Amino acid sequence: GYGVSVNYGDEIFLIGGENAKGKPVSSVTSFTVRDGKLLIE
Repeated sequence: GYGVSVNYGDEIFLIGGENAKGKPVSSVTSFTVRDGKLLIE
């Protein structure tokens, strides 16, 4: 399945989806740029 991306303030969140083998995942990953560097949490 497809995940969802949402922006909130200066962050982008990736929610759910599936991994490279097609297995569903429920993880949440956030992306933020601070001081010119990309932070992935």
